[in-house]
Amino acid sequence: MASMNGNMGFIGSMGNISAYKMLGSDKIIIRTKGGAKKDKIKRSPKFALTRENNSEFGGCAKMSKSIRAAIYPICHLADYNFTSAITSIVKKIQLQDVAHKRGERAVYLSQYRYLLDGFSLNKNTSFDAIIRHSFHPQLNKEDGSVTIELPALIPGVNLNLPWPQPVYRLVFSIGVVNDLEYGAMGFNPPSQSNNFTNQAYTPWQPSKQIQAAQTINLQLQGFEPLSNNQSIIIAAGIEMGAQHTMSEIHFVKYCGNAKILLVR
Repeated sequence: MASMNGNMGFIGSMGNISAYKMLGSDKIIIRTKGGAKKDKIKRSPKFALTRENNSEFGGCAKMSKSIRAAIYPICHLADYNFTSAITSIVKKIQLQDVAHKRGERAVYLSQYRYLLDGFSLNKNTSFDAIIRHSFHPQLNKEDGSVTIELPALIPGVNLNLPWPQPVYRLVFSIGVVNDLEYGAMGFNPPSQSNNFTNQAYTPWQPSKQIQAAQTINLQLQGFEPLSNNQSIIIAAGIEMGAQHTMSEIHFVKYCGNAKILLVR
């Protein structure tokens, strides 16, 4: 894989070359097309290892997609393509499965939930540098609810906004992710289960004024009792806004920050 700088770059396909950009980078990534035929990879004994790798990668990709879905309300606040970082963690979890053979190793997130605690969706600035206060969500898994106590946020003391926009608000999300096991239909949850998500926002607040302490309450929508192979993900983010009309405030793109608070 190569990269291109300067004003002569292009995006798209040209002959045997593909060029594209990635979030978080100004460079154009270049790679060549080609490789073995799909049918050969699918059937040839020489590609048995490739098939196993592809199968397990499919499981990791599916788990990463589920995690993204659980934190969807804050995904727009990322400043890079964090999916690959999530997938890297998921792959490490998959490698811990010694009960199944290679190519069919499960992804038991429920056994390694702590690996996602504090995961940041940003590289340029950390959430903890913006809000100098640790949130401690109080989770009730019996009814799928969470309570988060927010302190008073004082600009220049425990709130340091690196953006010039006039207002901000906090966003919180809660979602459920299922473990994945390999079966006849590929990687799927070990039992029939549903995903639930929900989000809550604080009111828009002037960036240079003190925000009073408040309590955030979140409840999983359509909640049903969870099994041991399901995990709850709680995440938080900060959005910056600008006045659109006298009564409307719109979120400003590329200004914000987010992290996963807790996985239980």
